Parts: sequence; structure tokens; C-alpha cells
Amino acid sequence: SIALLSVDGKLNAISVHESIQQQAKVPDYSNHPLFIDTLDNKGSDISDVHPSFITGQPGIVMSQAILNDAGEIRAILFAELDLKPLEAIRSKVRFGIKGHSAMVDGQGHVLAHPNPEWVKEIRDLSDWPIVQKMTNGDTGVTEFYSSFMQADMVAGYTGIKSLGWGIMVPQPRSEIEAAVNSMLFKVLLWSIFGIAIAILAAFLLTRCITGPINTLASMAVKLASKVDIP
Repeated sequence: SIALLSVDGKLNAISVHESIQQQAKVPDYSNHPLFIDTLDNKGSDISDVHPSFITGQPGIVMSQAILNDAGEIRAILFAELDLKPLEAIRSKVRFGIKGHSAMVDGQGHVLAHPNPEWVKEIRDLSDWPIVQKMTNGDTGVTEFYSSFMQADMVAGYTGIKSLGWGIMVPQPRSEIEAAVNSMLFKVLLWSIFGIAIAILAAFLLTRCITGPINTLASMAVKLASKVDIP
């Protein structure tokens, strides 16, 4: 939805997608922190995830101040977005067999996750150390135990400092260990094969070099036994 608010918070106009018109409620954005922040900074902003003012489903709100030529704020545009586009992006990021991706907002609440129930209830993951690192704007790799996967995970993560959001791509530790073991086995196998080839090549090369010398030495011994050399 897109709404136009006056500077006193009055809803002047609103456009709601036809798919939710029947269930839509008249929103009150006047007390929303985003409204107050936009009034102060005269710019644009984006909220963390929260129940939609119109449908009650998880969503985010974007705001944009409308200024006149003198730089005075005349109105504010509010756009409510559902989380489906974020989930569409998240679902395309996969790693290994059970590796997946997840997104959280600046408060550590789930924005997109393979568990739809966590998204629906806006699950709070702020007590997870990896989530705390993401919301602090950090980037790196760490290990943690996932209550969703019921397994130890290794995850790459990053924080989006401009939004305060975080993205992580965890993969079960067991998958990584299996991949490493498989790689080490292949390396060992090729190493053994390489050593065997090297030994065979050395043997053949030695025979090629020493064979004629041994033949010449043998013939010289025979010749010496037949000829009386003073």
C-alpha cells in the first residue's frame, strides 16, 4: 500500500492492492516512529519488521518526505511492503544440501527464513551471538547451534550497516566435514597415483640409462677374458 500523510499525521489518501482490499484496515501512522523520524530528518527511512497496519501480517514500512522548493516538508509518503520479495531473494541462496540463508532486521527479528512459521510470528533471534554480530554490522564466519536445524552450523554472515539488517548463510558442520574429508581422500588418492607414476617413470628411466652401460660393461669383460692385454 501507499499512503499520503500530512505533517500533522492525517491520512489524506491511500492506495491498497486489490488482493487485500477486503481485509484492509484504515492505518494510523501518526504515532509510528518512522513518521516522527521522517519529520525530523526530512528524508527517507525504513522500519524493522512488524505487523502490518493494514493486514496484520509481517511487513516493513518505508517513508519519504515531500518537500517544497524552500525545503519545507509538506507531506510524507508511507509505503507498506510485505515480506514476499525478501523471501523470493532468500530462497535462491542455497549452499550444500541443507545449507540455507536467513535475514533479520535491526532488532534481530526474522525477515526471511526457510521456516515460514518463524516469519509469520516474527521470531526474535536477538539472543543468538551470530545475530548480534550481524546487527552490529560485522562480517565474518562463525559456528553456532541452530534450534531450527537441530545441528551445529558453520555460517558466513554480514551486516547491512545502512539498514541495520543482517544476512547469514549457514550450513551444517557435518556437510562441511564430509566435503573436506572427500576432498582429502581425493587428494590422497591422486598423491598415491602420482607417486606410483613417478616410481614407474624412474624405474623405466633408470633401465634406459643403465641398460646400455651394463651391456657395454659385460661385453668389455668378455672381450678382456679372450684377449691378452699386456
